[in-house]
Amino acid sequence: MTIEAVLWDDDVAQGKPHPELYRAALVRLDLAPDRTLAIEDSLTGILSARAAGICTVSYCNPDLPADAAISELDEVMELVSREPALDV
Repeated sequence: MTIEAVLWDDDVAQGKPHPELYRAALVRLDLAPDRTLAIEDSLTGILSARAAGICTVSYCNPDLPADAAISELDEVMELVSREPALDV
């Protein structure tokens, strides 16, 4: 796994739940939001990603209003490959 970009709250004017951090990451990585998946463990993160148009997955917190939930990170590949696929 290669880390392509790292962004912090200091890199943007408005932090989560504002979508600016996710939007900046999309620009830096040259990705479209509808081809991206955000894995978050907090409500502010879920709200931020959703506001940026990104499909969301809650990690270790199934009560969050995400598109899907996982309890282990190795579940991500299974999640994105299952049918019907998430709309990412």
